[in-house]
Amino acid sequence: MSDALRAGLQNLTSVIPPLSSQLVSILTRRASEALQPVRSMPLQFRAMSNKRPPSEPSFFVAGVLRPVHAFFGVELGTGPGASLKEELMQPYAEEVFDAVVQKYIFYVTAMRKKEESLRKLKKGKKPAFSLFGGAPKEDDGRDEERIRQQMVLDVEAFGKDAETLGVDVQGNANFKSLHEMAIAPLNDGELGKTFLALKTKWINRYFGTFMRIAQLQP
Repeated sequence: MSDALRAGLQNLTSVIPPLSSQLVSILTRRASEALQPVRSMPLQFRAMSNKRPPSEPSFFVAGVLRPVHAFFGVELGTGPGASLKEELMQPYAEEVFDAVVQKYIFYVTAMRKKEESLRKLKKGKKPAFSLFGGAPKEDDGRDEERIRQQMVLDVEAFGKDAETLGVDVQGNANFKSLHEMAIAPLNDGELGKTFLALKTKWINRYFGTFMRIAQLQP
């Protein structure tokens, strides 16, 4: 092999890692954007006139990992990375999934903290009874349970979608934490302390990662 050819190959292979990292970061940012509705879930549920328990995942769940599906052409067979599907889809999906799970944890933790603050505020007020058959406290309890049920449906559907991309969901420690947060009652005061510790640990570990992702251009 000539020196010129060897040098050319070295130059070519040297750009692969940074390009790969950039692609993963872009896919992660786009996937994370779909999680925005998680932040307003309690408000949406309390504003709904239909108080039936949820029976299916939220509309946004299918869109979370859609950028990865689209990039590798999973459903249509065509996409920018379709030719790399066999080699790169699983490792890319693993990285994107783990980063998005961390973002999901951040949103759910913030939501729980806000709910706890709201609960304490209501506790200090004199209870009033509704003319339509139930006390506000009872209504709040039903809403909290519906929110919890919806979170469980959403998180489990998110995990199943990741599995179709080859992600080892059950082996992901962050997803396990997210699932535990979803199934726990919103009014579990002791659990709130655990979540606060988890949030602090999570922020210290991943703040730098999200700062880098936030700085990426489309």
